Amino acid sequence: MCAILMGVCVFSTLILWVNQARWSSNFEVYEQSERTVSAIREIDRDIQELKAQAEKYLQTGGLSQLAGAISIQETLLFKIDSVIVQDDAASMRELLQRMRLSLVTFDDQLEQAADERELRTQLVQVELPIQDAKVNQTIDELQKQVLFNNTNRSAKTDSDLIDGVQAYLNAQQSLQQYFINPQSSDFDSAIASVSTCRQLMQRVADQNDLEAATAIQKRLDQELAEFIQLGTRAFQATRSYMFYSNIVMAGEISEFTYYSNRLKDEVEVRRNQDQLARNASNRNIRIISILTSIAAIALAAALATRLSLTIVSPLSSITETFRRLGSGETIETIPALDRNDEIGRMAQAAQVFSDRNRETQELLVDSERLRKEVSEKASALEEMNEELDHFAYVASHDLKSPLRGINHLATWVREDCSDLLPEESNKHLLLMQERVKKMEALLDDLLNYSRVGRVEQHTETVDVGSLLATIISMVDPPEGFRITAANRLPVLQTFRTPLEQVLRNLINNAVKYNDKGGQGTIEVKTSRDGDVCRFAVRDNGPGIDPRFHQKVFEMYQRIAIDVDGTGMGLAIAKKQINNLGGDIWIESSLGEGATFIFTWPAKWISTSPTAPNSSVA
Repeated sequence: MCAILMGVCVFSTLILWVNQARWSSNFEVYEQSERTVSAIREIDRDIQELKAQAEKYLQTGGLSQLAGAISIQETLLFKIDSVIVQDDAASMRELLQRMRLSLVTFDDQLEQAADERELRTQLVQVELPIQDAKVNQTIDELQKQVLFNNTNRSAKTDSDLIDGVQAYLNAQQSLQQYFINPQSSDFDSAIASVSTCRQLMQRVADQNDLEAATAIQKRLDQELAEFIQLGTRAFQATRSYMFYSNIVMAGEISEFTYYSNRLKDEVEVRRNQDQLARNASNRNIRIISILTSIAAIALAAALATRLSLTIVSPLSSITETFRRLGSGETIETIPALDRNDEIGRMAQAAQVFSDRNRETQELLVDSERLRKEVSEKASALEEMNEELDHFAYVASHDLKSPLRGINHLATWVREDCSDLLPEESNKHLLLMQERVKKMEALLDDLLNYSRVGRVEQHTETVDVGSLLATIISMVDPPEGFRITAANRLPVLQTFRTPLEQVLRNLINNAVKYNDKGGQGTIEVKTSRDGDVCRFAVRDNGPGIDPRFHQKVFEMYQRIAIDVDGTGMGLAIAKKQINNLGGDIWIESSLGEGATFIFTWPAKWISTSPTAPNSSVA
């Protein structure tokens, strides 16, 4: 059965892979067709733009239109080459090659037309006006010479002179008319008028036998000849420009426009053919997929029926069994235990599960009994702790009365009988008073220890810099001893009294146990650590052996026995810190000083205005 299922999966996968490959091939053809269509459309848009730019240039002669036409022609050549490389259709490539050749020819013709137009512009707008000015100046000189230096001239001379000037004016007008609206008759008229002007001016010079007038006439005749020569060159440039623009370039524009239209029709036909082929292929793929799915569904239905009879029903029974076992039941009869397959092994597992449920129920009964015993013992322990705290509180108060009485009696005996008692007895009385004071200190510390956690505290704004200054003012260190802040201390929202008690105990201990005398130093440093403030109190004292780092926090434990103390200061500090959820530890070794570090829950508000290193004793 598994082999049949595997065969169905492999067959379906193979059919799917074949259809996917065919679909991918069709999609690649479609993408190539769309890329070609897009490229041809871009080429057609550029063709239309090139045509518009070229026609604008032929009409206006603007250099911007010429530059635009040349740029578009170069872009078109690049795009055509790209399509030729990508497309493998022979007809398409042939049309693109012809269009490319037409564009190259058009570029050459456009450059020649531009050259002819530039030459015509140079002649018409620069050289001809210059030559015209020379001719007019020479005519004025000739008129002055004839009219003012020859008093015996005839009326015929005046008439010829006027006619000659008019003939030149007619030549100017004809040339201007030709350059505005090129007509060969206007140019012929201009040539004839210049020739008439030359003849009349020659006659005027011959009629007036003046050496100066003859020299001016010869110069005028030469200038008129140059004028005709420049006009003829302008006429030829105009005809050449009109030939290139109206005939050659118009033909080239029509030719590559024709090829562009042919290309659009060609790609549209190819696109329709590809669409038909793709639709037919997709239809075949759908038919094959449907047939394959029907076959797979039929086979799957047969296999499902078989599986339902041999596997699903027993699995349903086993599932229900496990559901009951999961709810905590114990089942006496497990179905399918007689089978030797995976379902039989599941039934065996269910049997084990049932046995475990039975054991678990028994354990739950025992657990409930133990829970009640633990709850009762916890309640008893809580009552004992309360009684111990109450005892410590009461003892510390009640024991102080007899101690004070003993202290007062010793004082009265010393005051009344100091002269009667031997010196040794007086020493004994002093020693007894010191021991009483030490006992009172022990009781005070015991009271403070029992009060930790019993007194309700409220948070308030605490300037740690000001608090440290207050503590320092209450300490009596040796002269020269320095107590400083390593950094600018914060302003916190926290419990003031327990924090003051912890810092005072740590600083008192650091002063009391320091062996450097006036060279001793204590440095207090704070840092922000999330929602807590980290304090560090460092001294340069004798240090603490690492094996005593935990012992110093126990009640009545002192490392230096030669220093007065009750051994309760660090125990009280640790209980205060732990009661608020903080922690305290030591970093120290013998001979290297000690650093007491503790974390304190507090909201960091700002920085204290107290400057660092300002607290010095």
